[in-house]
Amino acid sequence: MFTDFTVVQDEDDPEGSTVSLSDYVGKGKYVLVDFWASWCGPCKQELPNIAAVYEKYKGDDFDVLSVAVWDDPADTKATAEEEGGGMEPDHQRTAGSHRPLRNRGHPPHHPVRP
Repeated sequence: MFTDFTVVQDEDDPEGSTVSLSDYVGKGKYVLVDFWASWCGPCKQELPNIAAVYEKYKGDDFDVLSVAVWDDPADTKATAEEEGGGMEPDHQRTAGSHRPLRNRGHPPHHPVRP
């Protein structure tokens, strides 16, 4: 059981560019949900590690949902490109709130089993 949430990927197209946690969970994959922000030093330090885990385990059994919160979309994109370590752009989400998972600080990571 999990609390679903939806985020907007493209602020210019909010109706056509959303992604939900339910798009990932329950599909037979392990999912690492990573909440971060461009202004968060520990988050930026963690991005290359998240990218390395993604590169090592990506495929039919594993995926990463990376959600930037409380951030300017331009800053999010620039930080993802600088610090993201090669994660595919489709896995960099750029809006939303981490309130559904009751995070208390950054950088929170939530592994979700299939």
